[in-house]
Amino acid sequence: REYAWMQAPAAPRSVVAPTITGTAKVGRVLTGARGSWSGVPSAITSAQWYRCTSAGTTTPTSANLTGCSAISGATKATYKAVTADKGKYLRLRVKAQNESGTVYRWSKATVKIAP
Repeated sequence: REYAWMQAPAAPRSVVAPTITGTAKVGRVLTGARGSWSGVPSAITSAQWYRCTSAGTTTPTSANLTGCSAISGATKATYKAVTADKGKYLRLRVKAQNESGTVYRWSKATVKIAP
């Protein structure tokens, strides 16, 4: 017999897109905010920084984004831009999941990373 309080939580939903702040320049530290998510209980989130060949202007919800490659080991709230980032754009992809589903949301890209 099932009770209402035993129902699975709603799947996560992105309420506010992730953001990146800081100076887009090699050697500088950028800070990512994971945005806001709904889902009861609170959705578990993880973050991954990506290096992209174009800026784009949206905050997509797909698992992968054409022209973007995950930066190995870059899963913390901050990321220090390195030489390989010069002339590229950085984005933060956040994943939220609970037992009812998995959802992705990307930040807007930084401006082109300066030397």
